[in-house]
Amino acid sequence: EQWVVKACDALLPTGVHLQDWIRNRLSGKLEIDDQGMLSRGEQWDGEEKKRMYQEATDAFFQSLPEDDFNDNELALRSLILDFMSTSTTGKDVTLSDLAADPLIHA
Repeated sequence: EQWVVKACDALLPTGVHLQDWIRNRLSGKLEIDDQGMLSRGEQWDGEEKKRMYQEATDAFFQSLPEDDFNDNELALRSLILDFMSTSTTGKDVTLSDLAADPLIHA
């Protein structure tokens, strides 16, 4: 998936592979077999997943400027407003409509 590639590029320095990060940082939570197949380890906890997502969400919003939009936000806002103004469905635009538009995810 493209979003995994982007996340890896943002996180991992050159020469550090995703499988190494998983083995070193998620040992016991995710396991990789000899064929490269992933499975949840014994320590996987649904509550931990929720906590991790919440921490990531909180960190993301805390990283944004308080009194302005950053360049990526401005671009996304512009795409959303353009999509809404050119929608020909004759109905209100939904989040599903936005999610299905390839320009929003480019």
